[in-house]
Amino acid sequence: ELSYWIANPFKGNGFATEAAIAVVEFGFKLLNLQKIIIAHADKNMESKRICEKLGFLQYAHEHFAFLKYNQWHDLLWYEKINN
Repeated sequence: ELSYWIANPFKGNGFATEAAIAVVEFGFKLLNLQKIIIAHADKNMESKRICEKLGFLQYAHEHFAFLKYNQWHDLLWYEKINN
């Protein structure tokens, strides 16, 4: 499972994309993983773009996955298979 968190002052600089690319390449090439999964909050469009940019495909929508500031949020789950 791949996850990341970028502080607000540093968002939009490509750090998450660059790090995710490196982790995915490391996982598939050096660790010989067969699959990597990633999830993001349904309203987090920046993470959605990163998932899609890296070739991950959505496979699940988890409703009421976590509670934050007294509000329930959904998670969208993605996977990438090592070919």
